[in-house]
Amino acid sequence: MKRKMNPASLANLKKSEPYRFTSETGRECAKKGGQASGAARKRKKEMAAFAAQIADITVTKEALKKKLTDIGIEDPEACNNVLVPAAVFREAIRGNMTAVEKWVELLNDETVFSPDCLTIMKRFKDYGGAATCAQLAVKYGESANFY
Repeated sequence: MKRKMNPASLANLKKSEPYRFTSETGRECAKKGGQASGAARKRKKEMAAFAAQIADITVTKEALKKKLTDIGIEDPEACNNVLVPAAVFREAIRGNMTAVEKWVELLNDETVFSPDCLTIMKRFKDYGGAATCAQLAVKYGESANFY
């Protein structure tokens, strides 16, 4: 059954032709869009700078340091940037498939894991998933600083 429109609603509707941009209004809209785009790029750049600053801060909370130590990272100067892949790794070894996929993605990204880093990760895995730098140095012959 078709509903009838309320006469008061019909009276509120304006009868007009479709809006057409003139060259002047087009320029105004383009100018506003350009300004908004520039402001958005500036905010994005500022957020990236803030994220980089946060990532470079040394981990100070003992609970977070313990989480890093639990997976074999005993660097007293470890920064927040280490926490993200460490968290992904912890979740991956618990069986979280989304974390496993992310971990594989991180391993394949050469900006995250260099060939030396992949060697280190392979040795961690071979050692049982967790080891100190000294333990890896003894078993594989590199210096503890290598790890």
